Amino acid sequence: MYFKFVKQSTVGAALALSLALFCSVMALAQTTTTGTVLKNANLRAGPGTNYAISGQATQGDRLAIVGKDAAGDWYHLATDQWIAAFLINAGTGTATATVASLGQATAAPSATASGATAVQSANLRAGPGITYTVTGGVDAGQALVITGQNADNSWLQLADGAWIAAFLVNQSSAVSVAPPVAIPIASVATPAATPVVPPPVASSGNKFVVVQKHLWDVYENGGSLFGPSVTCGLARELIVNVLDENGNRLNGVAVQVQYGAREIYVTGSQGKGDGVAEFVLGSGQDVKVLRDTDGREVTSDLATELATDAAVIPYADLISAQYCQDADTCKKFGDSYSCHGHFSWTVTFKRQP
Repeated sequence: MYFKFVKQSTVGAALALSLALFCSVMALAQTTTTGTVLKNANLRAGPGTNYAISGQATQGDRLAIVGKDAAGDWYHLATDQWIAAFLINAGTGTATATVASLGQATAAPSATASGATAVQSANLRAGPGITYTVTGGVDAGQALVITGQNADNSWLQLADGAWIAAFLVNQSSAVSVAPPVAIPIASVATPAATPVVPPPVASSGNKFVVVQKHLWDVYENGGSLFGPSVTCGLARELIVNVLDENGNRLNGVAVQVQYGAREIYVTGSQGKGDGVAEFVLGSGQDVKVLRDTDGREVTSDLATELATDAAVIPYADLISAQYCQDADTCKKFGDSYSCHGHFSWTVTFKRQP
C-alpha cells in the first residue's frame, strides 16, 4: 500500500507540473508588433547606449517588438535585445512569437549580407584585430558573406566565423539576406544585468577624434613571410574611415591630407565603400577631417606619423604588423631601408555628440 501511495502521488505531481509548464509556455506565446529597421543599427543588452552591444541590425530588417522602456526611447525585441526607437519604424504588422523548446529559446540568427567582395588578397583572423591568429586568407575579388561586425565597424565577421579588416572589403554591392528561421521569445522581462560602461577616453574636445590608427601587416600590404624574412608588398595606401556618434559609417564628410597637394576627398564618393576616403600615401602623411556632412568646417584630431619609412615607424607597430620581432630586428629592418616607401595605414575618426 505504501508503494502504491507513492506512485499515485508521483503521477499526480507530474500531471500538475506538466500543466504548470504548459500554462507557462502558453503565457510566453504572444502577439508582437513587427518593426522595420530604418538604417543599420546596433542592438544592445539593455535600454541605453551604456549597455553592451549584443548584435547588429541591417536597414530593412523586420524585428519582433515585445515592449519598450518607461520613456518610450528604446524597444525591447523578441531576442531579448534592445534597439533605439528612432532607428525602427514600429507597427508595420504583427507576428506571433513562439517558444522553440520548453524553458529555452533558440537565439535568432543575425541578418547577413552577401555580394561583398575582397578588395585585395588579405588575411583572415580568429578575432577582430591583428593581434588575433591568422586562420586563412582570401583572394582579390573573392565573394564574401558578412554576418557581423565589431563595435567600431573596422572588422567584419564572415559566415565561417573568421574576421577580416573592413577596409579590405567592398560592401557597395552587398545585399541583405533575411534570417532563415523564426525568432522565438524566451522572456520579456527587463534585463537585470549591470550596464557596461566603457572607460572614459581622453577627449581633445574636437568634433572628430581618432579612435584607431593601424599599420597594415605584411600580408595586408601584399607581401609575405618566410620565417623571419619579409617579402615587401607594394601598397602605399591611406584608408580613412569616418563614423558617426553611434559607430555607423558616415558618407559626405570631407577629409584632407596635410602634405604635398593636400588633396581633399569625401567619404563614400570614391566607390571604396561607405564612410571611406582613400589616398595614396607616398612618403608619409598626416590627415584630419575638414568638413561635416552639412559642409560646415569642423574641429578634428590630426592623425600624424603615417610614415612609409621603417626607421621612423614605432617598433610596437612594426612588431604587431610582423615586419620584425623585437627592438634589435626592428632597428636592423629600419636601418636597411626595408620596404621603404611601401607601407599602408588605416585611420578611423569618430564624430562626437
